[in-house]
This record gives sequence, C-alpha cells and structure tokens, in this order.
Amino acid sequence: MTIENAYRARAALNKISCNAMPAKTAYKISKLYSALKDDADFYAERLSQIIEQYGEKDESGKPVISGSGYKIQKNKTDECTAAIKELSEIEATTPDTKIYLSELDNVELSPDDIAAIYDFIEED
Repeated sequence: MTIENAYRARAALNKISCNAMPAKTAYKISKLYSALKDDADFYAERLSQIIEQYGEKDESGKPVISGSGYKIQKNKTDECTAAIKELSEIEATTPDTKIYLSELDNVELSPDDIAAIYDFIEED
C-alpha cells in the first residue's frame, strides 16, 4: 500500500464512520482510521509543501486554484509532477485489520469509497 492509498483510505473511512453500524464494525473502522493517521497526515502535509513550492501564487501569495486542482508554474510542471509521483509511491504501513464485505451491507458506499478501502476488505 502506498502513502497515497493510505490518504485516500483514511478519507473514505472518515466518510464511512458517519454511519451507524454494529459495534464490532465501528471498532474496526476506528482502528483502521487511527492506524492510517500518520501516513495520511504526512502525505497531506508534503503535498501541500509541493503545491506551495511549484504552484502559481495570486497577489496575496496563496496558490491559484484552477478547476479541481492548483495552477502550477509553467516552467515547473515536470518537477512538480515528479515530486508528486515520488511522494505517491512511498510505501505506507499497512494495518492488518480487515473488514468483511457483509459488515458494510448497511453502509452507503460509492465505488470510489470501495476502491479506497479495497486493501482492507475481505469477501465472505
């Protein structure tokens, strides 16, 4: 599991945790969420630093938002892409907690949510 996957999984688990569920499932979700914290926080912090370093800035010195992302300095696009790729490929600590698919029967999940937590799901 990469650090980017840990970041995405933690975001999906946060969304899932808003639903009522049996205590055993809630415990597993909470345990996974906590286990991914350090890697997800590192990814978010480092990504912000990359954007700060390579992003175009407005008059107040803040990164310029463009569409669903940030506008990157034209002469720094390749460097920014390489930095993000390097960050995204860092290996994360993979928790050994698994959630059975049936435990999520009463939880509304998008395909993106399932993809984000795929590493922690076991079919039963």
